[in-house]
Amino acid sequence: MADLTCRDSLFPHGGCRGLIGKKVELDYSVCVNPLGMPPAAARAAVEAISECGNYPDPRSRDLIRALAAFHGLPDRSILPGNGAAELVFALCLLLRPDRVICPVPGFGEYRRAAIAAGSRIVELRRGPEDGFALPHDLTDRLRLWCSGSGNSLLFLTNPDHPAGAVMTREAMAETAEVCEELGIWLCVDECFLPFLDEEEELSLLKDTASLTRLLVLRAFTKIYGMAGLRLGYLVSGNEKLLSGVRGRLQPWNVSVPAQQAGAAALTDNGYIRRTRQLIREEREYLLREMEAGLSERVFGGRANYLFFEAERGLKDRLLTEGILIRSFEEEFDGGNRYYRIGIRSHAENTELIRRWRTVVQGYREL
Repeated sequence: MADLTCRDSLFPHGGCRGLIGKKVELDYSVCVNPLGMPPAAARAAVEAISECGNYPDPRSRDLIRALAAFHGLPDRSILPGNGAAELVFALCLLLRPDRVICPVPGFGEYRRAAIAAGSRIVELRRGPEDGFALPHDLTDRLRLWCSGSGNSLLFLTNPDHPAGAVMTREAMAETAEVCEELGIWLCVDECFLPFLDEEEELSLLKDTASLTRLLVLRAFTKIYGMAGLRLGYLVSGNEKLLSGVRGRLQPWNVSVPAQQAGAAALTDNGYIRRTRQLIREEREYLLREMEAGLSERVFGGRANYLFFEAERGLKDRLLTEGILIRSFEEEFDGGNRYYRIGIRSHAENTELIRRWRTVVQGYREL
């Protein structure tokens, strides 16, 4: 049997603290809400255990109604899934596009889903010279690659991964309209957007009503701290498309606890406000500390994570201090000089900085 470690291809993301063979006290490799699950959601998940002798609602109707009311969308435009990744795979398996256009570096499940569907991958390469932002001529490239030729699917993430750059409302709307014109399916991953104060003005959720090729992906994973329950949803005004995606999903794919916890999470009106305030304050704190000799360059993202460049081997050195961070050694040529940390509570962040400075001082004295 293969040795399943964090570097194993089956585990390309953070959050594999139990597989690395070392004690991890502070897990900064994941970007989940440091407030944890909303109390109402946690209670709902626990209470739902008593109902797990019954099958879950295969259509997640109560959850859909709660989401529709929360976002001001019609029920028929929402499709829940067992995490956002399941919906990405189901979409690719339905469409089986000739080409899947993916930002690189980016969320690895887009590429994996494209491979599973037998699609050709077209990379939107970004680099440090432009802050890992998407190319300014994106729509021109789409016209060149996709005009009158085959079936294409474009994945975009807003805020972007891994640097956290945010595309403006104007840029996103223009891209969506060009995709509609060219017949390109556009899936916009907004899983990190609720961490931003500007969520409502940046989101394309409402645009799904008029653009038949547009899909928006959301999840409870990050913003509601529900990574272990696995709950995401796809939004589209194209009912035929959503029906096809549903047909690629396993029956009863969303558990009873996930459905009930998701609906309950939406009722905590102050949770998002408290989250945004914490992330805003702690991002500023971490930026100041990291720019004071801990990193070579921090890319000024606006999500609940920070992407930065530092000396090679930082991840392994921090592990000796019980801290796990995300390394991007497989995404870049030339070694693991790029890293990402999630933003956590102030107590955790101050401890991270303290141990990080210990590590830096140790290797600079060698």
